[in-house]
Amino acid sequence: MKRDIANGRDDLFVKKVGKSTLAAWEPFWEVLGIYFSFNHQEIDDEHPEWRMMWLSQVTLLRVIGHVLAKVDVDTSTAHKLTIDAKWAEWKAKRAHNWVFWDFIEDERNNLLKAYRFGVEVDGHGLFHDTLDMDGHLLLREAIYWWRDQLEEIEMAI
Repeated sequence: MKRDIANGRDDLFVKKVGKSTLAAWEPFWEVLGIYFSFNHQEIDDEHPEWRMMWLSQVTLLRVIGHVLAKVDVDTSTAHKLTIDAKWAEWKAKRAHNWVFWDFIEDERNNLLKAYRFGVEVDGHGLFHDTLDMDGHLLLREAIYWWRDQLEEIEMAI
């Protein structure tokens, strides 16, 4: 999906979300708020608090999926059918949904099961070595991905 960031119409902090019935929007908005603060924070070895902000963002990114699967599916039959179909699509098209499987799921598991961070501080900020990507951009991609998924679910219900 091509984003119209230059004109602000698709920017995370500007674009208005239409229909918003899913409980999963709550952790989405939480992670977006933390991400905004995280982008305006010093990221270096002298400011280790970035680690807790990273941990909370990755955890919340995964919480969105758990809320969909455990809370939103019980809202109605339409919710269950739509959300179950979306999960099946994400599983069937893993490469297309890499940000969920290779980042959100893997990074959450690394953090919560082994307390290993996939990012390191380098001369420019954070870098995710396994995915060969800037940490801030990776979080942004994950937030965009969830916003797109939640909007698609809302439209289908």
